[in-house]
Amino acid sequence: MPMRLTKLIFAACVVLLLGAVAAYFYLNQQTRRVVDERLDALVQSGRYEELSYADLQLTPGGDLHFTDLRMVQNGNTAVIGSLRVSDFDFQHDTPWHMDIQIDDLRFPDGLPATLTDSMTPATSTLVTDLMQDDTLPLSLHYRYRYTPEDRDHLESEFDAALPQAFTFSLDTTTRGIPLDVFGDSDLASADPMASMSRLSNIMAQGELPNTRLTLTDQGLLDRVVESAGRDNNVSGEDFRTYLITQARNFYLFAPDGVQDDARNIGEQLASFFEGGKTLRVQLQPEFDGSLARLQPQIMGAVLSGDFKQALDLVNLTVETVTEGPL
Repeated sequence: MPMRLTKLIFAACVVLLLGAVAAYFYLNQQTRRVVDERLDALVQSGRYEELSYADLQLTPGGDLHFTDLRMVQNGNTAVIGSLRVSDFDFQHDTPWHMDIQIDDLRFPDGLPATLTDSMTPATSTLVTDLMQDDTLPLSLHYRYRYTPEDRDHLESEFDAALPQAFTFSLDTTTRGIPLDVFGDSDLASADPMASMSRLSNIMAQGELPNTRLTLTDQGLLDRVVESAGRDNNVSGEDFRTYLITQARNFYLFAPDGVQDDARNIGEQLASFFEGGKTLRVQLQPEFDGSLARLQPQIMGAVLSGDFKQALDLVNLTVETVTEGPL
């Protein structure tokens, strides 16, 4: 290859590289501007007193990565150590798809009183034990995808994990409920009854074909029974035995017709309370989860005393397994 052609190719590569770097820094600055405008709008709306961050980066893959996102609301301060937003839909005011990962939640001024005041002594002690200085090493992952042309189909997945405590997941599917409803500011109006009525009317037209919850104990139950045992002046293992006994006797308080189902649920819960296991709960209602069809059927069954039919309509399954979540 002639030397002149080689130099031209090399020069072209350098120009392209410099152009890519310049474009990246330009997009990074534009992203900061847009994000700053949206954060400022939230502050101006009165929902927050402060929203700021130590750093914001737009990765080459298009992810937004916040470091130390500081939020002040009602005088309480919380700082998210790391917030990563990916698969973000910029084309719609309410994004049709998004993936959010949060790691580490700090409370530099201590846990808010609004939170601690609602806790039992056992819960307060448990949360304090799980914190590392002022940080709760919690990881949260939420992602969803909305397909409006498929009857407002919405698939969402939520995962949470706390080291030496638990992992949790909640997967849901909805149809017939427009995505804009979930971000509708009118539903947070000053008239809670009117908001509740409007939301109920919207939800009544929707479908909830599948809901799945998974909770894996990784030391949380040991902490819970020890803390609750101290509050009740018994040992942790004695309190665990009490929980297991209560779960196994659950069927004794169940209505006629569903005692076998209640016995099975109680046995599954009792097994989970032993510790180190995974609890799976799933709802797959009849009529593909249509609330308009389910509500009168369930109400009719309950009013007639046919609790077995009401339970069968929601297709509830509860299972405890020794392996981790799927």
